[in-house]
Amino acid sequence: MDRSPDAELQNAIFLDPNFVKNFLSPNAQQRNHVTTLLKSKLRASTLSKRAKNKEKLYGPLCQVLNTIGRAVDEVVDCGRATDGDGKLNEGHLGKNRDLRDHHPAFVDARTLPIGSHHDRMIGLKPDLIWFDDPTHHWETAKMTVEIQTGPTYLKAGMKQLTKYARAIFAHQPHRRHIYGIVICGWEATFVRFDRMGVLYSEPMDVRKEEFHAAFAGLVMLDDEAMGYDTAFTTRTNKDGKLEFYVTLPEEALAEQGDSRAVGNVGVDDAAGHSHTPAVPETQVSITLRSPSRLFKVIKRLCHREDIIGCATIVLLIQEVLRQGPLEPTAVEAGVRTRSRAKREQIEVNEELGTEYVLKLMWRDPNRPEEGHVLKQLVGVYGISQYIWHSDVYKKCNLLDCMRMTGVSCEGCLDRTPLRDQVCTRNGLTDLHLPRVKKQDGEGTEYAPVELGDPKEAHDSRRSRIYCRLLMSTVGSSLSTASSPRQLVGAIFDAIIGYWQLVNMGLLHRDISMGNVLLLPRANGYRKRTWGEQTPVYDNPDPELIESEKKLREILVQLDYPIGMLNDFDLFATCNRIGDELIDYIPPGDEYGIEEPALKRRRLDHRSTEPKQKIYPRIDIRIGTPMFWSLRVTEVQPGERYRHSFLDDLESFFWLLLWCVVEHVDLGKSQVSGNAEDMMNQLDQSWLGQLILTKSGLLDECTRESGAPMKSRLLSFQNEWASNPTMIDLILDLGSFFHEVDRTDIAQYSPAQIFEEVVYIVNQALLSFNKASSDEHAADSSPGLRS
Repeated sequence: MDRSPDAELQNAIFLDPNFVKNFLSPNAQQRNHVTTLLKSKLRASTLSKRAKNKEKLYGPLCQVLNTIGRAVDEVVDCGRATDGDGKLNEGHLGKNRDLRDHHPAFVDARTLPIGSHHDRMIGLKPDLIWFDDPTHHWETAKMTVEIQTGPTYLKAGMKQLTKYARAIFAHQPHRRHIYGIVICGWEATFVRFDRMGVLYSEPMDVRKEEFHAAFAGLVMLDDEAMGYDTAFTTRTNKDGKLEFYVTLPEEALAEQGDSRAVGNVGVDDAAGHSHTPAVPETQVSITLRSPSRLFKVIKRLCHREDIIGCATIVLLIQEVLRQGPLEPTAVEAGVRTRSRAKREQIEVNEELGTEYVLKLMWRDPNRPEEGHVLKQLVGVYGISQYIWHSDVYKKCNLLDCMRMTGVSCEGCLDRTPLRDQVCTRNGLTDLHLPRVKKQDGEGTEYAPVELGDPKEAHDSRRSRIYCRLLMSTVGSSLSTASSPRQLVGAIFDAIIGYWQLVNMGLLHRDISMGNVLLLPRANGYRKRTWGEQTPVYDNPDPELIESEKKLREILVQLDYPIGMLNDFDLFATCNRIGDELIDYIPPGDEYGIEEPALKRRRLDHRSTEPKQKIYPRIDIRIGTPMFWSLRVTEVQPGERYRHSFLDDLESFFWLLLWCVVEHVDLGKSQVSGNAEDMMNQLDQSWLGQLILTKSGLLDECTRESGAPMKSRLLSFQNEWASNPTMIDLILDLGSFFHEVDRTDIAQYSPAQIFEEVVYIVNQALLSFNKASSDEHAADSSPGLRS
């Protein structure tokens, strides 16, 4: 679930005293030339000495910003901006330039309609906005400016700017960070949003040279420094819609075998610094000039709106095998670009190849990598299939950079900036602000806040690393299941995959919608390891040896999965076997929770020798609360506890229930009132009420032979909730988890529990097979022999 801006930026807003030096000084010499040029250009500035009326600030401020932008153009784009002594030679400025093609071009956006893919973002109105394209859409917004009347409204301006940053992040999968400006009266504050929060500058007077130089430095930033992922390129199709392309290194598909020649769309070098696809002039195959391959983004499968955190973006991509023009038409600015040149719009004929899934995320450097664990799971039944992963590297200016020799360089590793010396100000550590009546009595506004003096922050600002993960399995949401049987079959396969995970010493910790997917038959599996007659791997834990033997008895009966477990960025190792599997050495302070001595469960055939194990400390503030087990939901914030495979298995139950509740039958447009009420009860932020809801639902599955739960399911008024087999399955699973002794979770063995859960789900699949006349479901869903 995406968090509100107020919540996610709590204690993540820092003053960087060296903001301009750290971010806005790309070329000191050119910047000095700009400030020299501006002395004459801004001499007749319309900025008055006092700023009382906000409405009268827009025009003058917009004019000043665009004047600085034009001055930068004249200096940067002129090939001979200086004479032999390094002094500005104004006689050379602007020659051979189309001055109408200047950037930036800030516009007053208060009455400007801005296109959006998200209904809740329609109507957002920045004061000033810089578009990267003549089209007014959040996909092309480069940065925004918020204007307030005085310094006490800095927090209000920051809050508004955060809304716009969220909109840009939500529409642009290639944005790594975003700049903005809050202008309070004549005091301008530069703001930088990245995946660790907000950094902002000391205020400076927009009428003074200090601001002119800083803003000129911002305009001079290249695309990478401005926050774009330069592996991406964009173009406008014939329908006027923006299309994204991404270039990946050849090594990403090194194990996929040779493919046909790939059409190059303007990738100039391995670093991917070309910004706009330059369509080949002929339709013949063209080999890339660098060891890389081009892919077209077909669909965004997942795009988080959060600013802070992993910021996961999942894209369905297809390799571009050939690309050539059809009847080109000379249309000015037809191709969207972040370069200053206007291009020719060309309708492109493309031949696309294999589909893949590309995941973009900002990983925690203190945790093991998701790609590392997925690499160990290639060929495992019911698990998303790995191809390649890598951290992202940017241009490096270090003289001793070793990146080209294959050695990682901290200077070129793309990560959010580490800052040991940052400050906070009382009143601006969060964005919580009440609304009050305006002084004129018309409407409301955010309350003014007197900010405290800067003081050194107690903690340094941590960092996240930008990385990419490529997978061959292309799944779809469980909500697209064509029948109850297909839904249950997909969940069955994911449970089988998770069983294998537990036997390898790993826990998933985020079983939820989007992380369990439908999978077309055999899609993306380059090899299969299930059903192989191989010895059980060396494992010092007799429980896991027994669990693996029972799992293999089931795997030999299965063909290819129709469902899979996905998204391992929150996984944890649950014993030393898992640590060794991924070559992970846990931090010393993350261990120290002893597992209670194993006890015999009443249904166990025998007990094993009690033993002491060490487990990682788990932060419950991860995953999706509506799918948490009841035990995890009951854990108090900060309380130490040991996450169990049983918690994840119970999450499958809540996932199944959610899918049934939210199902909308063909011919209907929305869920029933009772179903909507149930969804609201499960999807809520008050954990106290969520505990009561989950506890009550589990109790309904056992009380009066499940009559209360059956009645509830029928009240949802959809075909899935009223299906007799689905009702029995929910009652059986709910009763099973209701009986779990949550006070002594360590007594349960994986072999026993998985065998029982798999049996319950498989019985439902067999019942579906017997009752259903849906040949597609019967043929494409798993099921064990009875």
